[in-house]
Amino acid sequence: MLKNTSFLSPIAMKKISENVFCVEEPHGRICSKVYVLEGEESVWLIDSGDKAERVLSNLKKPIERVLLTHGHFDHVLGAIEGKWDSWLRQEDLELITEMSRDYAEVPKPDFFKPFPPKLEFESFKLELFHTPGHTPGSVCFLDRKRGILFSGDTLFAGGFQGRTDLIGSDQGQMDRSLEKIASLEFDLLCPGHGKIEKRARLENEQQGKR
Repeated sequence: MLKNTSFLSPIAMKKISENVFCVEEPHGRICSKVYVLEGEESVWLIDSGDKAERVLSNLKKPIERVLLTHGHFDHVLGAIEGKWDSWLRQEDLELITEMSRDYAEVPKPDFFKPFPPKLEFESFKLELFHTPGHTPGSVCFLDRKRGILFSGDTLFAGGFQGRTDLIGSDQGQMDRSLEKIASLEFDLLCPGHGKIEKRARLENEQQGKR
C-alpha cells in the first residue's frame, strides 16, 4: 500500500481508481498533477511535476518508471531531479532544450528514452495515442480496464483544450488530436492540470443505480 497520507493536506494525494492515485498540483505555482500507478513492489508515474521531493514525500514504494505526456518543464523537472527512468517522445526531448532558452532552464536528460511498443505494468495495460498540438510529442494514455484517459495538457475538464501559442504548438494538429480523443471511450478524464472529470456516460450509469 502507499504511505498513509493522513498527515498531508487532504488534497495532496487522493485515490481516483483501483491502484491509481493523484498527487495534486500545488497552489501558487505552475506544476502538473502526478498520477501514481501502484504495483506490488513499485510504482509507475504519469508525469512528474516540477519537484522530485513533492512526489517522493507521498510514496513508500520506489519509482520504477515515469511516463511523460510531453516535455514542458512543469511535467518533467521532477523526473530530471530524481533521475528516474522516463519515457518521452523524441520530438519533445528535442523541445526541452529549445524551451529552456525562453521559459525555464531545463537540463536535457540523457536518461529519457522513447516509448516501447507496449506499456504494461502488472494490472495496467496502457494504450498510447500521439496527440500533437500543445507540443509536437504530446501523448495521451488510455487505461481501458479502468476507463481512464490521462490526457496531459491536450484536453482539460469542461472540454477546454491545451494552449497552442507556445514553441512547437500547432492548432491544426490540436484539432486533429481532439477529434482522435473524441473517438475514444473512457469514463474518467485525468488531465495534467485542473479538475478530474467524470464523463457523462459514467454519471448516467451511476444515476441509474440510485
